[in-house]
Amino acid sequence: MLPSIPASKIVNVLASVLGTGGTALALNTVVVTDTSIYPMGEYGSADDVADVWGYGSDEHNFALTYFAGYTGSTIKPSTLFFARFNKTDASAKLIGATRKSMTLDELKAITGDLTVTIDGIAKSGAIDLTTATSFSDAAAKMATALTLSVSFDTRLQSFIIESDTVGTGSSISFATGTASKALGLSKDAGAQVDNVTDASTVATVMDRITQYTLNFATITTVGNSFTIDTA
Repeated sequence: MLPSIPASKIVNVLASVLGTGGTALALNTVVVTDTSIYPMGEYGSADDVADVWGYGSDEHNFALTYFAGYTGSTIKPSTLFFARFNKTDASAKLIGATRKSMTLDELKAITGDLTVTIDGIAKSGAIDLTTATSFSDAAAKMATALTLSVSFDTRLQSFIIESDTVGTGSSISFATGTASKALGLSKDAGAQVDNVTDASTVATVMDRITQYTLNFATITTVGNSFTIDTA
């Protein structure tokens, strides 16, 4: 009898399930982390994750493996969610949209008024960045004008206005005024308000996740705040 030829030498079969006409629910993953600047975030690639946490970070390394998918898989993951776990009470923040494409000359052309409500009190100031020597210097000038804490995040390339208080009483609004959109601090410009200021519990994090999305299958953690409950 002639020896048989293994089927694997002829064809490689990848297991898959044919749909029944509907669109399958994506098996996305939610990662709970203690280092995110955003309370919730949705990412479509490992590079998107690196833009927030940096290349080589634990979150980026997780994303590299996640978006690569399982060996032999026919469909790769397209979305990864991150939810922040506050280890302690935190301050409210207005996180501006990225100004990555803005030049220093364009920044120096920004003048106008800026208003933000922080801890229930409206703060306004006249913004004049014509003498700014850098984006960080511009943040310092804005802080002086508003008498608020303002910084420039070099990784996000965004201006951030932060409350001086933490916990339940800490709150912030989107910025308004003629300079708000150019600085990326208005709602229309794509800024994000972070009013998640209380120390997190499992219940509060899960509530935030399910209010943001139900399109996930698994939840895992990255960071130093989490331990395995063996009780």
